[in-house]
Amino acid sequence: MADGVLLREALKLAPLQRARVVAGAAGLHRLVHQINIMEVPDILPWVKPGQLLLTTADPLRDEKAALADLVPGLAARGLAGFAIKPSRYIDEIPQVMVEAAERLAFPLIELPPEASFDEVINAVLGSILNAQAMRLERSAAIHDRFTRIVLGGGGLREIAQTLTDLIERPAAILDPDGTVLATSAGAGAHGLGNAGAPVTAHPIQVDGEQHGSIVVLAQGQGEHREQEQPGELGEDALVAVEQAAMVAALRLVQARGLAEADRRFQAVCLEE
Repeated sequence: MADGVLLREALKLAPLQRARVVAGAAGLHRLVHQINIMEVPDILPWVKPGQLLLTTADPLRDEKAALADLVPGLAARGLAGFAIKPSRYIDEIPQVMVEAAERLAFPLIELPPEASFDEVINAVLGSILNAQAMRLERSAAIHDRFTRIVLGGGGLREIAQTLTDLIERPAAILDPDGTVLATSAGAGAHGLGNAGAPVTAHPIQVDGEQHGSIVVLAQGQGEHREQEQPGELGEDALVAVEQAAMVAALRLVQARGLAEADRRFQAVCLEE
Protein backbone atom coordinates (compact mmCIF):
# COMPACT_ATOMS: atom_id res chain seq x y z
CA MET A 1 0.00 0.00 0.00
CA ALA A 2 1.41 3.30 -1.03
CA ASP A 3 1.59 6.24 1.34
CA GLY A 4 0.50 9.60 0.02
CA VAL A 5 -2.14 12.31 -0.12
CA LEU A 6 -4.71 12.88 -2.86
CA LEU A 7 -3.71 15.74 -5.13
CA ARG A 8 -7.13 17.36 -4.71
CA GLU A 9 -6.53 17.38 -0.94
CA ALA A 10 -3.01 18.77 -1.35
CA LEU A 11 -4.44 21.70 -3.31
CA LYS A 12 -6.42 22.68 -0.20
CA LEU A 13 -3.21 23.30 1.76
CA ALA A 14 -2.50 26.97 2.48
CA PRO A 15 0.45 27.42 0.06
CA LEU A 16 -1.59 25.92 -2.78
CA GLN A 17 -5.02 27.42 -2.17
CA ARG A 18 -4.51 30.07 -4.87
CA ALA A 19 -3.17 27.56 -7.37
CA ARG A 20 -5.31 27.02 -10.47
CA VAL A 21 -5.89 23.71 -12.24
CA VAL A 22 -5.66 24.69 -15.89
CA ALA A 23 -6.12 21.19 -17.35
CA GLY A 24 -6.43 17.53 -16.40
CA ALA A 25 -8.82 18.03 -13.47
CA ALA A 26 -10.11 14.49 -14.04
CA GLY A 27 -6.80 13.24 -12.63
CA LEU A 28 -6.97 15.01 -9.27
CA HIS A 29 -7.59 11.64 -7.59
CA ARG A 30 -3.89 10.80 -8.10
CA LEU A 31 -1.81 10.19 -4.99
CA VAL A 32 1.15 12.46 -4.24
CA HIS A 33 3.98 10.49 -2.63
CA GLN A 34 6.88 12.91 -3.18
CA ILE A 35 7.80 16.41 -4.38
CA ASN A 36 10.38 17.11 -7.08
CA ILE A 37 11.63 20.33 -8.69
CA MET A 38 12.36 20.66 -12.39
CA GLU A 39 15.74 22.36 -12.79
CA VAL A 40 16.81 20.95 -16.17
CA PRO A 41 14.95 20.50 -19.46
CA ASP A 42 15.68 16.74 -19.68
CA ILE A 43 13.84 15.98 -16.44
CA LEU A 44 12.15 12.76 -17.55
CA PRO A 45 14.95 10.35 -16.49
CA TRP A 46 14.89 11.85 -12.98
CA VAL A 47 11.21 11.70 -12.12
CA LYS A 48 9.36 8.92 -10.30
CA PRO A 49 5.73 7.76 -10.08
CA GLY A 50 3.63 9.67 -7.58
CA GLN A 51 5.70 12.84 -7.64
CA LEU A 52 4.28 16.34 -7.84
CA LEU A 53 6.72 18.20 -10.08
CA LEU A 54 7.27 21.92 -9.47
CA THR A 55 8.96 24.36 -11.83
CA THR A 56 9.47 28.09 -12.36
CA ALA A 57 9.39 27.41 -16.12
CA ASP A 58 13.01 28.58 -16.45
CA PRO A 59 14.12 25.25 -17.97
CA LEU A 60 11.28 25.52 -20.52
CA ARG A 61 11.87 28.93 -22.06
CA ASP A 62 14.65 27.79 -24.40
CA GLU A 63 13.22 24.35 -25.12
CA LYS A 64 10.10 25.14 -27.13
CA ALA A 65 10.40 21.98 -29.23
CA ALA A 66 10.37 19.78 -26.12
CA LEU A 67 7.17 21.26 -24.71
CA ALA A 68 4.87 19.05 -26.79
CA ASP A 69 6.44 15.88 -25.37
CA LEU A 70 6.89 16.96 -21.75
CA VAL A 71 3.38 16.46 -20.38
CA PRO A 72 2.85 13.09 -22.14
CA GLY A 73 6.24 11.99 -20.83
CA LEU A 74 5.40 12.96 -17.26
CA ALA A 75 1.99 11.31 -17.47
CA ALA A 76 3.51 8.11 -18.88
CA ARG A 77 5.87 7.94 -15.89
CA GLY A 78 2.97 8.06 -13.45
CA LEU A 79 3.52 11.48 -11.90
CA ALA A 80 0.75 12.92 -9.76
CA GLY A 81 0.81 16.32 -11.46
CA PHE A 82 2.85 19.21 -12.85
CA ALA A 83 2.77 22.64 -11.17
CA ILE A 84 4.21 25.62 -13.01
CA LYS A 85 4.88 29.17 -11.81
CA PRO A 86 5.00 30.88 -15.20
CA SER A 87 4.97 34.57 -14.35
CA ARG A 88 8.74 35.09 -14.26
CA TYR A 89 10.06 33.25 -17.29
CA ILE A 90 7.11 32.66 -19.64
CA ASP A 91 3.96 34.69 -20.18
CA GLU A 92 1.58 31.74 -19.89
CA ILE A 93 1.50 27.98 -19.88
CA PRO A 94 1.80 26.86 -23.54
CA GLN A 95 -1.41 25.68 -25.13
CA VAL A 96 0.21 22.48 -26.36
CA MET A 97 0.82 21.50 -22.72
CA VAL A 98 -2.73 22.40 -21.72
CA GLU A 99 -4.22 20.30 -24.52
CA ALA A 100 -2.02 17.29 -23.71
CA ALA A 101 -2.81 17.47 -19.99
CA GLU A 102 -6.54 17.63 -20.64
CA ARG A 103 -6.41 14.75 -23.11
CA LEU A 104 -4.45 12.57 -20.66
CA ALA A 105 -6.35 13.63 -17.51
CA PHE A 106 -2.97 14.71 -16.12
CA PRO A 107 -3.29 17.63 -13.65
CA LEU A 108 -1.53 20.75 -14.90
CA ILE A 109 -1.46 23.42 -12.23
CA GLU A 110 -0.60 27.11 -12.42
CA LEU A 111 1.00 28.49 -9.28
CA PRO A 112 0.50 32.15 -8.32
CA PRO A 113 3.51 34.52 -8.53
CA GLU A 114 3.90 34.64 -4.74
CA ALA A 115 4.03 30.85 -4.36
CA SER A 116 7.07 29.67 -2.40
CA PHE A 117 8.44 26.26 -3.33
CA ASP A 118 9.76 25.81 0.22
CA GLU A 119 6.30 26.39 1.67
CA VAL A 120 4.65 24.10 -0.89
CA ILE A 121 7.17 21.33 -0.24
CA ASN A 122 6.90 21.60 3.55
CA ALA A 123 3.10 21.65 3.49
CA VAL A 124 2.72 18.68 1.13
CA LEU A 125 5.36 16.56 2.86
CA GLY A 126 3.80 17.39 6.22
CA SER A 127 0.42 16.25 4.92
CA ILE A 128 1.94 13.01 3.62
CA LEU A 129 3.60 12.34 6.99
CA ASN A 130 0.31 13.02 8.81
CA ALA A 131 -1.49 10.61 6.48
CA GLN A 132 1.15 7.97 7.15
CA ALA A 133 0.80 8.44 10.91
CA MET A 134 -2.99 8.13 10.73
CA ARG A 135 -2.70 5.04 8.55
CA LEU A 136 -0.35 3.41 11.03
CA GLU A 137 -2.71 4.29 13.87
CA ARG A 138 -5.67 2.72 12.06
CA SER A 139 -3.62 -0.36 11.22
CA ALA A 140 -2.61 -0.72 14.87
CA ALA A 141 -6.26 -0.46 15.95
CA ILE A 142 -7.26 -3.17 13.46
CA HIS A 143 -4.44 -5.40 14.69
CA ASP A 144 -5.57 -4.86 18.27
CA ARG A 145 -9.15 -5.95 17.45
CA PHE A 146 -8.02 -9.27 16.02
CA THR A 147 -5.39 -9.82 18.70
CA ARG A 148 -8.11 -9.60 21.35
CA ILE A 149 -10.02 -12.34 19.54
CA VAL A 150 -6.98 -14.64 19.67
CA LEU A 151 -6.21 -13.89 23.32
CA GLY A 152 -9.88 -14.27 24.27
CA GLY A 153 -10.20 -17.68 22.65
CA GLY A 154 -12.55 -16.51 19.90
CA GLY A 155 -13.07 -18.64 16.83
CA LEU A 156 -13.72 -18.24 13.11
CA ARG A 157 -17.22 -16.85 13.67
CA GLU A 158 -15.82 -13.99 15.78
CA ILE A 159 -13.12 -13.34 13.19
CA ALA A 160 -15.68 -13.09 10.36
CA GLN A 161 -17.97 -10.84 12.38
CA THR A 162 -15.14 -8.51 13.45
CA LEU A 163 -14.04 -8.22 9.82
CA THR A 164 -17.58 -7.27 8.80
CA ASP A 165 -17.76 -4.68 11.57
CA LEU A 166 -14.51 -3.12 10.31
CA ILE A 167 -15.12 -3.08 6.55
CA GLU A 168 -18.94 -2.94 6.44
CA ARG A 169 -19.19 -5.93 4.11
CA PRO A 170 -20.52 -9.41 4.91
CA ALA A 171 -17.68 -11.92 5.20
CA ALA A 172 -17.22 -15.68 5.21
CA ILE A 173 -14.33 -18.05 5.91
CA LEU A 174 -14.01 -21.08 3.61
CA ASP A 175 -11.88 -24.20 3.72
CA PRO A 176 -9.63 -25.13 0.75
CA ASP A 177 -12.52 -26.99 -0.88
CA GLY A 178 -14.82 -23.97 -0.68
CA THR A 179 -16.92 -25.25 2.19
CA VAL A 180 -18.17 -22.45 4.45
CA LEU A 181 -16.60 -22.69 7.91
CA ALA A 182 -17.98 -19.46 9.38
CA THR A 183 -19.90 -16.35 8.31
CA SER A 184 -20.71 -12.96 9.72
CA ALA A 185 -24.26 -11.83 10.41
CA GLY A 186 -26.13 -11.19 7.17
CA ALA A 187 -23.72 -13.14 4.98
CA GLY A 188 -26.34 -15.79 4.22
CA ALA A 189 -28.78 -13.20 2.90
CA HIS A 190 -26.25 -12.25 0.23
CA GLY A 191 -25.49 -15.85 -0.69
CA LEU A 192 -21.91 -15.42 0.46
CA GLY A 193 -20.01 -18.64 -0.01
CA ASN A 194 -22.20 -19.70 -2.93
CA ALA A 195 -20.66 -19.96 -6.38
CA GLY A 196 -22.81 -17.19 -7.83
CA ALA A 197 -22.19 -14.56 -5.18
CA PRO A 198 -20.05 -11.59 -6.30
CA VAL A 199 -17.10 -11.66 -3.90
CA THR A 200 -13.47 -10.74 -3.48
CA ALA A 201 -11.28 -13.40 -1.92
CA HIS A 202 -8.08 -13.41 0.11
CA PRO A 203 -6.13 -16.64 0.69
CA ILE A 204 -5.44 -18.04 4.15
CA GLN A 205 -1.91 -19.43 3.93
CA VAL A 206 0.79 -20.70 6.28
CA ASP A 207 4.28 -21.28 4.84
CA GLY A 208 2.79 -21.43 1.37
CA GLU A 209 0.20 -24.06 2.32
CA GLN A 210 -3.40 -23.16 1.52
CA HIS A 211 -5.73 -23.43 4.51
CA GLY A 212 -8.74 -21.74 2.96
CA SER A 213 -9.83 -18.24 2.07
CA ILE A 214 -11.71 -15.23 3.35
CA VAL A 215 -14.38 -13.89 1.01
CA VAL A 216 -16.23 -10.60 1.32
CA LEU A 217 -19.09 -9.15 -0.67
CA ALA A 218 -17.81 -7.42 -3.80
CA GLN A 219 -19.64 -4.16 -3.02
CA GLY A 220 -19.53 -2.34 0.29
CA GLN A 221 -22.68 -1.77 2.35
CA GLY A 222 -21.55 1.24 4.40
CA GLU A 223 -21.78 4.97 3.96
CA HIS A 224 -18.68 5.08 1.71
CA ARG A 225 -19.92 2.49 -0.78
CA GLU A 226 -20.56 5.14 -3.44
CA GLN A 227 -16.81 5.83 -3.54
CA GLU A 228 -15.94 2.19 -4.25
CA GLN A 229 -15.84 0.28 -7.49
CA PRO A 230 -17.36 -3.22 -7.49
CA GLY A 231 -14.83 -5.67 -6.10
CA GLU A 232 -12.59 -2.89 -4.86
CA LEU A 233 -11.27 -2.81 -1.31
CA GLY A 234 -9.89 0.35 0.24
CA GLU A 235 -6.56 0.46 2.01
CA ASP A 236 -7.96 0.06 5.53
CA ALA A 237 -10.22 -2.77 4.35
CA LEU A 238 -7.25 -4.59 2.83
CA VAL A 239 -5.36 -4.31 6.12
CA ALA A 240 -8.39 -5.71 7.97
CA VAL A 241 -8.75 -8.63 5.56
CA GLU A 242 -5.04 -9.45 5.85
CA GLN A 243 -5.23 -9.38 9.66
CA ALA A 244 -8.34 -11.56 9.59
CA ALA A 245 -6.57 -14.05 7.32
CA MET A 246 -3.60 -14.18 9.68
CA VAL A 247 -5.65 -14.95 12.81
CA ALA A 248 -7.89 -17.34 10.88
CA ALA A 249 -4.77 -19.21 9.78
CA LEU A 250 -3.71 -19.47 13.41
CA ARG A 251 -7.09 -20.88 14.42
CA LEU A 252 -7.17 -23.36 11.51
CA VAL A 253 -3.64 -24.58 12.23
CA GLN A 254 -4.54 -25.01 15.89
CA ALA A 255 -7.68 -26.95 14.96
CA ARG A 256 -5.72 -29.18 12.61
CA GLY A 257 -3.12 -29.84 15.32
CA LEU A 258 -5.80 -30.72 17.86
CA ALA A 259 -7.54 -33.04 15.38
CA GLU A 260 -4.25 -34.80 14.63
CA ALA A 261 -3.47 -35.19 18.34
CA ASP A 262 -6.96 -36.61 18.90
CA ARG A 263 -6.48 -39.14 16.10
CA ARG A 264 -3.17 -40.26 17.55
CA PHE A 265 -4.73 -40.59 21.00
CA GLN A 266 -7.58 -42.70 19.63
CA ALA A 267 -5.12 -44.90 17.77
CA VAL A 268 -3.11 -45.45 20.95
CA CYS A 269 -6.27 -46.26 22.92
CA LEU A 270 -7.40 -48.74 20.27
CA GLU A 271 -4.00 -50.41 20.23
CA GLU A 272 -3.93 -50.72 24.02
